[in-house]
Amino acid sequence: MGVRALAQGIRDLLPDSASVTFASHRKPLDSGSLSLKRLGIAAVWPWGQVKSELAQYDLIIDVGEGDSFASIYGAKRFAKMLAGKLAAANARRPPILAPQTLGPWESAWSRSAGRLAMKKAKAVWARDSDSLARARAAGFEGVMLGSDLVFAIRDQPERTPSNGLVLNVSGLLWEENRHVDSRVYQATVRTIIEKQIERGSPVSLLPHVLAGGERDDDTEISEMLGSEYPDLKVHRPTTLGAARSIVAGATVLVGSRMHACLNALSLGVPTVPLAYSDKFDSLFRDLGYNHVLDLRSNDFRVEAVLDLVGDNQLAISARRARAEGQRRIAKFAIEFGE
Repeated sequence: MGVRALAQGIRDLLPDSASVTFASHRKPLDSGSLSLKRLGIAAVWPWGQVKSELAQYDLIIDVGEGDSFASIYGAKRFAKMLAGKLAAANARRPPILAPQTLGPWESAWSRSAGRLAMKKAKAVWARDSDSLARARAAGFEGVMLGSDLVFAIRDQPERTPSNGLVLNVSGLLWEENRHVDSRVYQATVRTIIEKQIERGSPVSLLPHVLAGGERDDDTEISEMLGSEYPDLKVHRPTTLGAARSIVAGATVLVGSRMHACLNALSLGVPTVPLAYSDKFDSLFRDLGYNHVLDLRSNDFRVEAVLDLVGDNQLAISARRARAEGQRRIAKFAIEFGE
């Protein structure tokens, strides 16, 4: 749902009359798969199917899955992100890098590669101030600061707070992973659920990554918890619009998926982000939303989550964050008016 939110934000920034093609490693171009091999050839070779197809577009916008323009997810993924950007530039259609996390780049090589890709772009936008600083530290100064593309989505379902606390549980963090202690995470989730049930307060689960049974899919974990706690409702959205309608009905959303929390803020819904990486803090801090709890911290306590859930000031902060996000993304929108 996070990638869908990014795509919808881009679509809503463009004129309604524009013809838009979406492509990714899951959705290929007409000429075929966007494999690393085919993108790599298109990035350096003077001809080829991918290069020819890219050259037919008036504008290419690179979203980088929001946070994948980094070396921390492995060499293959980083190489693919680089190849896509360089292939567009080689087709004489230098891409606009839409607001996204830039870096971290962990080595001199990756910083140099990131700098090259940014220099080849038509424009480069960071979605948070830490990304801006990383780009400059890598030797690229021409970065502009926006925010997440979720704030560009026009669809604003009506706020009907009838779902109570909506909890997004991450399939990525539930099993052993490199981000957090999965046992602590499981205990945290169960404590939140049990405390809400004890209070007689509505609580439901919202899967946000629907990965078709892959390891980090949220659905299987949500269904398992639904069986474990009979009073627990499990939402089953199949579209971004359905997910946003569920979020709009939340009194508060507690989420481990960053875009579940950003969907909430873009609708003015209070949220308690449970962070597992550095990408959370800078983005939310830029919005003036200082309610991120870091699961990796030795000071993390589930009681802090429950305290925030009951904080009346959270709603005020959410509305202010939405206004700030919309203001920041409006700067990026000017890109398409020039």
